[in-house]
Amino acid sequence: MWLFYVPVPKGAGKEIARKILGVCKCVNIYESKSVYKWKGEIKEEEEEVMVIKTANPKELEAKIKAIHPYEVPAIIKVKAEVNDDYQKGLKA
Repeated sequence: MWLFYVPVPKGAGKEIARKILGVCKCVNIYESKSVYKWKGEIKEEEEEVMVIKTANPKELEAKIKAIHPYEVPAIIKVKAEVNDDYQKGLKA
């Protein structure tokens, strides 16, 4: 299984989640406050963070890139071990 960590604009998480459910099984959405540097300026934003579970990392990453509203989205992915029953459900 792969876990993706993807920040999105506040209020955009549900819409994006619905669009990617064909290439993943579950999306958890958490409210977040981000402080970051962009083009030489310090920014503060309210965002949502999507934690996405998938067995199809390449396909999911391509889909996120195609629909994400940010110029350069953060798409952080980690390979994770899960129990056998959950892994079977991801592939079903």
